[in-house]
Amino acid sequence: AQAEADRQAAAQAEADRQAAAQAEADRQAAAQAEADRQAAAQAEARERAEAEARRRDSVCILTITNSLVSLNSEPQNFSQELASVSPGEYIPVDYTVTNFGGLSNDGWFLIEAEGRRGWIKDNTWTIDSKTRACQ
Repeated sequence: AQAEADRQAAAQAEADRQAAAQAEADRQAAAQAEADRQAAAQAEARERAEAEARRRDSVCILTITNSLVSLNSEPQNFSQELASVSPGEYIPVDYTVTNFGGLSNDGWFLIEAEGRRGWIKDNTWTIDSKTRACQ
């Protein structure tokens, strides 16, 4: 009877050891899966950031932070103001250079803003920053 009890105790101890080993293996597998998931998420975020950087380098994007920028009907300093341009990012439709009375050559971007299409002057008062594609 004692031998049978010892054998059952040994069998139970072996089953407990195997269960503990399996639980540890499961924990390690779960930890590895989480690490792999995080690495994949970081790689995906990196790829999205690189794609956004490539897009920003290939597309002209104007950033306007000044809330006093006017959207003009013509690429001229004293043309009719159509609207005030809200701060934000804009992709211009066109670009032109005008000569103001032989004194200066002014660049102008044609943009769509506030439901209208009009011109904004290409200067640092109007435009806070431009992507490389605008240069």
